Amino acid sequence: AGAAVPEPPAQLDLRLSAATGEALGAFAAARQLTTATAHQAAWGITLARLTGRSDVAFGTTVSGRPADLDGAESMIGLFINTLPVVVHAPARAPLADVAAALQADRAKLLGHEHLGLPDLQRLAGTGELFDTLLVVENFGVDTRGLADAQAAGGLTVRSVRGEDATHYPVTVVVHPGRETRIALRYRPDLVTADRARALGTAYVRVLEALAATPTAPVGAVGLLTAQDRRRVLGDGEAALAPGTEERTGTLPDRFARAVALEPDATAVTDGDRALSYRELDALSDRVAHLLSAHGAGPGTCVALSLEPSAEQIGAILGVLKTGAAYLPLPADAPADRIRPQLASARPATGLTASARRRDGLPATDGSADRPGAGWLTLDDLPPADPGVTPYTVPGISPADAAYVIHTSGSTGRPKGVVVEHRNVLRLLDATDDDFGFGRDDVWTLFHSYAFDFSVWEIFGALLYGGRLVVVDHATTRAPEEFAALLRREHVTVLNQTPSAFHQLADVLLGRETGGGDELTLRTVVFGGEALDPGRLAGWFERYGDDGPELVNMYGITETTVHVTHRTLEAADTDATAVPTSPVGRPLDDLGVRLLDAALHPVAPGATGELYVAGPGLARGYLGRPGLTATRFVADPYGPPGTRMYRTGDLARWTADGELDHLGRADEQVQIRGFRVEPGEARAALAALDEVAD
Repeated sequence: AGAAVPEPPAQLDLRLSAATGEALGAFAAARQLTTATAHQAAWGITLARLTGRSDVAFGTTVSGRPADLDGAESMIGLFINTLPVVVHAPARAPLADVAAALQADRAKLLGHEHLGLPDLQRLAGTGELFDTLLVVENFGVDTRGLADAQAAGGLTVRSVRGEDATHYPVTVVVHPGRETRIALRYRPDLVTADRARALGTAYVRVLEALAATPTAPVGAVGLLTAQDRRRVLGDGEAALAPGTEERTGTLPDRFARAVALEPDATAVTDGDRALSYRELDALSDRVAHLLSAHGAGPGTCVALSLEPSAEQIGAILGVLKTGAAYLPLPADAPADRIRPQLASARPATGLTASARRRDGLPATDGSADRPGAGWLTLDDLPPADPGVTPYTVPGISPADAAYVIHTSGSTGRPKGVVVEHRNVLRLLDATDDDFGFGRDDVWTLFHSYAFDFSVWEIFGALLYGGRLVVVDHATTRAPEEFAALLRREHVTVLNQTPSAFHQLADVLLGRETGGGDELTLRTVVFGGEALDPGRLAGWFERYGDDGPELVNMYGITETTVHVTHRTLEAADTDATAVPTSPVGRPLDDLGVRLLDAALHPVAPGATGELYVAGPGLARGYLGRPGLTATRFVADPYGPPGTRMYRTGDLARWTADGELDHLGRADEQVQIRGFRVEPGEARAALAALDEVAD
C-alpha cells in the first residue's frame, strides 16, 4: 500500500533516411553480416562512446528454440529468450571491425542461446548484466493469412497494432527496411527526455557512420548535434576571455602591499606566539638574506623541511623573496621518500629547523652517502637586529616558479608539479568576488605545506591582510581540540577535506561534546576529496542555509589548487536529487572540457573525462618533459597554442550547466586529500626483500 506507481514508458521515434538504410544493408551484405549485427554493433558503439568504456553490455532477444530439438520450429508458444550482448569498441578500432568481431563472437554462442537469463546472472555472480535492451524485429506479418482468416470467419480486421514494454531504463526496437524505423522507449522516472533524445541522436549518428564510412575509427564519430555541441562547450567556457586578465606582480609584491597596509596587525598565530605583519616580513627578510648567500635566486629552488610553525611561513616567504621556488618536504617524511624528490629538483640549498634534524636528511642533491650536506638551519639565520637591511627583492617575473609540490606517481616515482607566481595570483583574483576575503578574516593552516590546499590557506590569509592560525599536527588529528581552536581563535574561513570535516562536524553539532553556537565561521571550503552532500544533512538541520556558507571546490595540484566552485544548500543533501559530488561551475578564468576518449565533447548527462584549460595550468612536471607532454596537451577548442590538462577525473554536465564529479578514470585514490597512486605503493612493496611480487 502506498507504493509509487512507475510512469509508463515514453517513446522517441527515430528514422534513418532511405539512402542510409540502403547503404547500411549494402555494408552488411558486403561483409556477410546480418542486419541485427549491424544494429547491435552500432548500439554497442553508442554505449561505449557515451560511457567512456571500451567494453559494454546490453540485452537482446533471441528465438530461444534449441536447434537440436526436433520440431522446435513448429511448436506453439513463446520461446523468446533475453541474453546479454558484449561489444568491444575501443576508440581506435574501425567501425566495421567492431561489427565483424561481434558477429563472430555471437556465432560461437548460438548453441547456448537457450540458457535462461536468470541462470546466466547466477553463473556470472554479478547481479544484473545490463540495463538497456535492443530488439531487431525482422519477422514478417502474413497479411494474406489475415485476410483469409477474416473471410472464413466473417470478421473484419481493420488494423493490427502490438504494444509491449520492458522494465529496463532504455529499450530500442528496430524495424529494418527501406526506411528503417527505430522506437527508443525509456522510463521517465530513470531517464530524462533530454537524455533520451541525446541517446537517440547518438545512435542514429553511429548508424549513419557505419553505413557511410565503415573504415572510420570508433572515436571519430561525432555524436552531438550542433546545438548540443555549442551548449556543452559553452557551459565549460571561461567567463573571462584569454589574456584579458594577464597577471602582473608576484607573491612577494602582494605580501609587501599587505605589510604596508597594516604592519602592526597580527599575521600569524602559532600557539601562544603571534607575529605581526612587520615581524613576519622581517623574519622572511632574514631567511632571504641567508638563502641568497647560498645560491638561491630566480630559476632555482630551495628545499624546506620544517614543522608547521610561524618559522615555516617565514621560510616560505623568504624563499619567494629570493626569486626561488620552495620545495616543501614534510618534516616527518622518511629519507627514502624525499631522496628522489631532492635528486630530481636539485635545490640550491635547503632549510630545516636544527642541526639534529639536518643530520638525518639526505643531501640536497639526493645522495645517500653525505647526509645533511647542503642544508642550512634556522640557527644560521642572521640576528633579528631591528637595523638589519630589508631584503631587496630581485627582478622576479610572474612567470617564475613559486613552488614545486610532489604528487604520487603511477610508476612508483613521485612527480614534481611546477607552479608559477601568476598561477597563484590569478586563483586569488578569480575567487575574490565569490569570497570577499579581507583583513577581518582568520584562517587556519590545517594542511601540510606539501599539500597544495595549504597554498590557498597561506596566501588567502596573508595577501589580504588576514590572520593565519597555525594548527599543529596533533590538533589536526583531534576533532575536539580543533573545534576548541576554532572557537578560541574566532576562525572565519575554514578549509577542509570532507573526511576531516565530517569528524569535526560530529563535535560541533554536539554529538560527541556539547556546543557549536559560538562559532564565528562564515565560510567552509571543501576540497581534496569527493564530497557526499547527504552527509551534511545534520549541519543544515542545525545552521540552515543562513549559517556558515559551505562551498565545494574541485581542483588538482596541476591546475593550482581549485578549478570549480559550488555553494551548497540544504536541498543538496537530498540523496535522490544529488547522487554524486556536485562541483559546480569553473572559476571565471578557467575553461572546463568534458571529452570522450577521442577528445570529442560529450552530451549533457553523459560521462566524460575532465580537462582544464586556462591560466591556472602549472608549467608542467619538473625535469619530466615526456610525462608533461602526456598530461598537458594541446587544446583543440581554445586559441592556437593553448594547452589543457587531462585530469583523469570523470564528470558530467547537469541540465543546469553544472558539473557532477563521478570519480576517477584510473586507479588513483585520495587519502585525506593526498593523491596516492597504487603503482607507487606497489613499487615500494616490491622493493622489500620479503616480497617477490
